[in-house]
Amino acid sequence: MATIDRAEQHYLQRLDAREVPEHLHAGIIAYLTAGVPPGGYLRAVLSNDLTEAVKRADASGREGGLIALVMFLFHDAPHPAWGSPKAVSDWMATFRKERV
Repeated sequence: MATIDRAEQHYLQRLDAREVPEHLHAGIIAYLTAGVPPGGYLRAVLSNDLTEAVKRADASGREGGLIALVMFLFHDAPHPAWGSPKAVSDWMATFRKERV
């Protein structure tokens, strides 16, 4: 359990440092540490679907949040966790297998 707590703390620090909008923190941390399916905007960003991400972005996403989130993913998130719809599905499936 302590390992998960440390991972969550690490991601939170990196999200803050990259200035990712705070309302996205819980969703991205839950996805990265437990495979919790992300909401539409996060799923689009994680899947590398720029058009869908921009369509779903709120004001903070349109005003730099998208760039901050992509920088966080590129520099701080595990590379197998993002980049395509298949990567996102496979990442979530890994956690489903662990729960069974």
